[in-house]
Amino acid sequence: DVYHIINNAYGLQCAQTSKVINRACVVGRVDAIVCSTDKNFLVPVGGAIVVSPAKNVIQNVGKVYAGRASSSPIVDLFITLLSMGLKGYTRLLNERTSMLETFPTRLEEVAAKHGERLLSCPGNTISFGITLDGLARAKVDDESDEEYFQAVAKQISSFGAMLFSRCVS
Repeated sequence: DVYHIINNAYGLQCAQTSKVINRACVVGRVDAIVCSTDKNFLVPVGGAIVVSPAKNVIQNVGKVYAGRASSSPIVDLFITLLSMGLKGYTRLLNERTSMLETFPTRLEEVAAKHGERLLSCPGNTISFGITLDGLARAKVDDESDEEYFQAVAKQISSFGAMLFSRCVS
Protein backbone atom coordinates (compact mmCIF):
# COMPACT_ATOMS: atom_id res chain seq x y z
CA ASP A 1 0.00 0.00 0.00
CA VAL A 2 1.69 3.21 -1.22
CA TYR A 3 0.73 6.46 0.48
CA HIS A 4 -0.52 9.29 -1.73
CA ILE A 5 0.94 12.56 -0.46
CA ILE A 6 0.44 15.95 -2.11
CA ASN A 7 3.20 18.57 -1.90
CA ASN A 8 1.01 21.64 -1.71
CA ALA A 9 3.89 24.09 -1.29
CA TYR A 10 2.12 27.15 -2.74
CA GLY A 11 -1.33 25.69 -3.31
CA LEU A 12 -3.28 27.40 -0.55
CA GLN A 13 -2.84 30.65 -2.47
CA CYS A 14 -4.78 29.29 -5.42
CA ALA A 15 -8.50 28.56 -5.13
CA GLN A 16 -8.37 26.34 -8.21
CA THR A 17 -5.60 24.16 -6.75
CA SER A 18 -7.41 23.89 -3.42
CA LYS A 19 -10.60 22.88 -5.22
CA VAL A 20 -8.82 20.15 -7.20
CA ILE A 21 -7.17 18.78 -4.04
CA ASN A 22 -10.49 18.78 -2.18
CA ARG A 23 -12.05 16.89 -5.08
CA ALA A 24 -9.19 14.36 -5.05
CA CYS A 25 -9.80 13.76 -1.35
CA VAL A 26 -13.48 13.03 -2.02
CA VAL A 27 -13.35 10.90 -5.17
CA GLY A 28 -9.80 9.54 -5.14
CA ARG A 29 -7.19 8.66 -2.62
CA VAL A 30 -5.18 11.29 -0.79
CA ASP A 31 -3.50 10.26 2.44
CA ALA A 32 -1.81 13.54 3.35
CA ILE A 33 -1.24 17.07 2.11
CA VAL A 34 1.87 19.01 3.13
CA CYS A 35 1.61 22.81 2.99
CA SER A 36 4.68 25.01 3.47
CA THR A 37 3.98 27.76 5.98
CA ASP A 38 6.52 30.16 4.46
CA LYS A 39 5.06 29.96 0.96
CA ASN A 40 1.42 30.07 2.01
CA PHE A 41 1.44 32.33 5.06
CA LEU A 42 4.39 34.74 4.70
CA VAL A 43 6.37 33.41 7.65
CA PRO A 44 10.08 32.47 7.83
CA VAL A 45 11.18 29.21 6.21
CA GLY A 46 11.05 26.07 8.29
CA GLY A 47 7.48 25.08 8.95
CA ALA A 48 4.79 22.97 7.37
CA ILE A 49 1.21 21.98 8.02
CA VAL A 50 0.24 18.39 7.37
CA VAL A 51 -3.46 17.77 6.75
CA SER A 52 -5.31 14.61 5.86
CA PRO A 53 -8.85 13.44 5.23
CA ALA A 54 -8.06 10.55 7.61
CA LYS A 55 -7.64 11.39 11.30
CA ASN A 56 -5.42 8.35 11.92
CA VAL A 57 -2.83 9.61 9.38
CA ILE A 58 -2.39 12.85 11.33
CA GLN A 59 -2.17 10.92 14.60
CA ASN A 60 0.51 8.65 13.12
CA VAL A 61 2.49 11.60 11.77
CA GLY A 62 2.31 13.20 15.22
CA LYS A 63 3.61 10.03 16.87
CA VAL A 64 6.54 9.70 14.49
CA TYR A 65 7.53 13.36 14.54
CA ALA A 66 6.64 14.32 18.10
CA GLY A 67 9.15 16.56 19.87
CA ARG A 68 11.73 16.61 17.09
CA ALA A 69 11.09 20.03 15.64
CA SER A 70 11.44 23.60 16.85
CA SER A 71 8.29 25.39 17.93
CA SER A 72 9.42 28.60 16.16
CA PRO A 73 7.59 27.96 12.85
CA ILE A 74 4.24 27.34 14.53
CA VAL A 75 4.69 30.37 16.80
CA ASP A 76 5.52 32.51 13.73
CA LEU A 77 2.41 31.20 11.98
CA PHE A 78 0.24 31.79 15.04
CA ILE A 79 1.45 35.40 15.41
CA THR A 80 1.03 36.06 11.68
CA LEU A 81 -2.51 34.67 11.58
CA LEU A 82 -3.49 36.58 14.72
CA SER A 83 -2.12 39.86 13.35
CA MET A 84 -3.68 39.39 9.88
CA GLY A 85 -6.93 37.87 10.97
CA LEU A 86 -9.31 36.22 8.54
CA LYS A 87 -10.07 39.54 6.81
CA GLY A 88 -6.39 40.32 6.32
CA TYR A 89 -5.60 36.87 4.94
CA THR A 90 -8.64 37.00 2.63
CA ARG A 91 -7.58 40.45 1.45
CA LEU A 92 -4.10 39.12 0.69
CA LEU A 93 -5.55 36.25 -1.39
CA ASN A 94 -7.83 38.69 -3.24
CA GLU A 95 -4.88 41.00 -3.99
CA ARG A 96 -2.94 38.06 -5.40
CA THR A 97 -5.90 37.10 -7.59
CA SER A 98 -6.29 40.66 -8.87
CA MET A 99 -2.57 40.80 -9.75
CA LEU A 100 -3.04 37.75 -11.96
CA GLU A 101 -4.99 39.95 -14.36
CA THR A 102 -1.92 42.02 -15.29
CA PHE A 103 1.16 40.13 -14.09
CA PRO A 104 1.51 37.63 -16.98
CA THR A 105 1.18 40.42 -19.57
CA ARG A 106 3.70 42.63 -17.81
CA LEU A 107 6.16 39.74 -17.35
CA GLU A 108 5.77 38.89 -21.03
CA GLU A 109 6.62 42.51 -21.92
CA VAL A 110 9.78 42.40 -19.78
CA ALA A 111 10.79 39.07 -21.32
CA ALA A 112 10.24 40.38 -24.86
CA LYS A 113 12.31 43.47 -24.09
CA HIS A 114 15.24 41.13 -23.41
CA GLY A 115 14.61 38.81 -26.35
CA GLU A 116 12.93 36.14 -24.27
CA ARG A 117 9.38 34.83 -24.00
CA LEU A 118 6.95 33.88 -21.27
CA LEU A 119 6.52 30.12 -20.93
CA SER A 120 2.93 29.04 -21.42
CA CYS A 121 1.58 27.00 -18.52
CA PRO A 122 -2.23 27.04 -18.90
CA GLY A 123 -4.10 26.67 -15.65
CA ASN A 124 -1.02 27.32 -13.52
CA THR A 125 -1.52 30.51 -11.53
CA ILE A 126 1.27 29.72 -9.07
CA SER A 127 4.45 29.56 -11.15
CA PHE A 128 5.58 31.73 -14.04
CA GLY A 129 8.71 31.30 -16.08
CA ILE A 130 10.53 32.89 -18.96
CA THR A 131 13.06 31.49 -21.37
CA LEU A 132 16.72 32.28 -20.85
CA ASP A 133 17.86 31.56 -24.39
CA GLY A 134 19.95 34.74 -24.41
CA LEU A 135 22.31 33.21 -21.85
CA ALA A 136 23.41 30.60 -24.38
CA ARG A 137 25.45 32.52 -26.94
CA ALA A 138 26.00 31.16 -30.42
CA LYS A 139 28.83 28.67 -30.85
CA VAL A 140 31.95 30.01 -32.54
CA ASP A 141 33.04 28.01 -35.63
CA ASP A 142 36.47 26.93 -34.32
CA GLU A 143 35.19 26.23 -30.79
CA SER A 144 34.92 22.62 -29.61
CA ASP A 145 31.65 21.38 -28.12
CA GLU A 146 33.33 21.03 -24.73
CA GLU A 147 34.68 24.61 -24.79
CA TYR A 148 31.28 25.91 -25.85
CA PHE A 149 29.39 24.01 -23.14
CA GLN A 150 31.88 25.13 -20.46
CA ALA A 151 31.55 28.79 -21.51
CA VAL A 152 27.77 28.67 -21.57
CA ALA A 153 27.63 26.79 -18.27
CA LYS A 154 29.78 29.52 -16.70
CA GLN A 155 27.42 32.24 -17.97
CA ILE A 156 24.37 30.38 -16.72
CA SER A 157 25.98 29.68 -13.33
CA SER A 158 26.89 33.38 -13.00
CA PHE A 159 23.30 34.33 -13.72
CA GLY A 160 22.07 31.79 -11.17
CA ALA A 161 24.49 33.21 -8.59
CA MET A 162 23.17 36.73 -9.24
CA LEU A 163 19.59 35.53 -8.73
CA PHE A 164 20.54 33.63 -5.57
CA SER A 165 22.37 36.62 -4.07
CA ARG A 166 19.23 38.70 -4.63
CA CYS A 167 17.02 36.06 -2.94
CA VAL A 168 15.22 35.17 -6.18
CA SER A 169 13.99 31.60 -6.35
